[in-house]
Amino acid sequence: MADRSRLGLVAAEPATAALGRRVLALQRALDRRLRRLARLIDERSVHESRIAARRLRVVLRSFAPVLEPAIARPYRHAIGEITDALEAVRDADVAVQQYDGLVDGAAQASPSSRARLVERRARARASLRAAIRGDAWHHRSSAMRLAAASPALVIPSADLAGTLADRILARRRRRTRRALRALRDPRHHPRAAHRLRLEIKGLRYLAEECRTGRSVKLTREIGRLHELQDVLGDLRDVAALRKDLDTKALRRLGERRMRKLGLRFKRSRRALLEAWRRQ
Repeated sequence: MADRSRLGLVAAEPATAALGRRVLALQRALDRRLRRLARLIDERSVHESRIAARRLRVVLRSFAPVLEPAIARPYRHAIGEITDALEAVRDADVAVQQYDGLVDGAAQASPSSRARLVERRARARASLRAAIRGDAWHHRSSAMRLAAASPALVIPSADLAGTLADRILARRRRRTRRALRALRDPRHHPRAAHRLRLEIKGLRYLAEECRTGRSVKLTREIGRLHELQDVLGDLRDVAALRKDLDTKALRRLGERRMRKLGLRFKRSRRALLEAWRRQ
């Protein structure tokens, strides 16, 4: 009997059929998120649309060896354009959240700083709203749906889905482990930290695609990856926010927050590397 995984990629059946179904399901999930986004641009709709787009893109990238390049490459590019369009709104949303969390209950709060951040968020949302109403957005969305439904997208393969998924997951894990070992203090190497966060996020999404209800070790690994991803994301966001803080007191709060996040990163990094070493 086929292994009925939660997400459909770990299965004792041909990879061609399993992967084709999964891509189509992920595309439909993205379509639902984008329809909600078109009705209402808020933190939730932007966040969920970005996650749905990134999950689909990770699968297309990870399983590229068994996908038809002429279809998969423009498909990935179109998804990238969607995520790029959402990025400015996401950054503006997070800047307001980080500011409110940073100055919560503090006497040093600066109304002018927050007002600038709120205005930036309003402009970003207006720009995204205009893009969603444009012809290019609709043409791109239609092309993505056609690519997902194309029977030629997945190259026929003799591999079983589980075998292929395990091999690709192991390769992605090795790459992420090398990047994690190379970075000890993300505060001093922001570009490397950003690249590492993308690696960790991609590995986490792929691991979730390959997880079954019995994968206890993988479930724990996903939890550790999620924690590291959040810490690196918070570090990046606080570092960006510091440019908008107009008082020394607020900047000191930001520096204190970054030191705490740096310590959290070291603990999470050590725990994940140790867990990988024991595997």
